[in-house]
Amino acid sequence: MRELLRVYEPRVLLLQESMLAPGKPAPRFDGYAADRCDRPRKPGEDAGKWGGGLLALFRDGLCWSPTAGEARPVGRGDRTTELQDLTVFPHDAPSVRLLNLYVPPLDGREFFVARALPKDACVCGDLNGHHKDWDPAHAGDARGKATRQWASEAGLALL
Repeated sequence: MRELLRVYEPRVLLLQESMLAPGKPAPRFDGYAADRCDRPRKPGEDAGKWGGGLLALFRDGLCWSPTAGEARPVGRGDRTTELQDLTVFPHDAPSVRLLNLYVPPLDGREFFVARALPKDACVCGDLNGHHKDWDPAHAGDARGKATRQWASEAGLALL
């Protein structure tokens, strides 16, 4: 990743499944400030089976702030979706709200509700939803269909 940062010099990089455990230091990347949102550990959870987590990197000199700094549920009863809500204030453009989002794979229970996401944000993430519009090699699923429908209704483009 350090090489990609060096070559492409992105202003912002949003990562899902950072695998960073609470209390452990975040990796440092020269020229970037980091904001992280770790997956909360469940009581009795094996520390060796760590997953999830979100990491946002901002190039030095770029103004940004958490919009709502804690991961929070997106749908009713949702205790699995991880969300990092950030706002970037570029010097040469209007502010941009970014949502860094990780939704674990389906396990038979669906709590994620795409239409609960704000429409005034750039949503970036791993939703573990499949649809032919972004994953033509994989059969679609209910989450992918719901996400595509939400994006269409919200007037959002898929990049």
